[in-house]
Amino acid sequence: MHNVLSYCHQFVVFVTDNWYWSIEKNDKHILIQRSEGLPCVRDFRYEKAERIKRNTPVVQLRFDYGRKSMKELIEFLYRENELNNKYHWIADNCQDFAKRVFDEFAEKSFYRKVMGIFLQFL
Repeated sequence: MHNVLSYCHQFVVFVTDNWYWSIEKNDKHILIQRSEGLPCVRDFRYEKAERIKRNTPVVQLRFDYGRKSMKELIEFLYRENELNNKYHWIADNCQDFAKRVFDEFAEKSFYRKVMGIFLQFL
């Protein structure tokens, strides 16, 4: 049985030299955002050119330095067929997707499945 923490949305935020990025998955698509400011990718999501504030406060649960590039992120998504992996709210959801991305790119590659993560590429 899942606890209450299991029902929260998770996404990953990356920091590169010039940009903040976020990546997340829902039942419709994988959303990748880019901005010069952290609040734009952390506190909002954009759909159909509409800026939507996230419903709940965002909590940073993990931080690690990255070990790969944004190009390698796209290659990872393609190699793992993430666009075609069916979203399932229990068996394979946003938390599972965030874990796969974090584990692939974090320097230390450890993650606890809870409420959010923050990853910095240097």
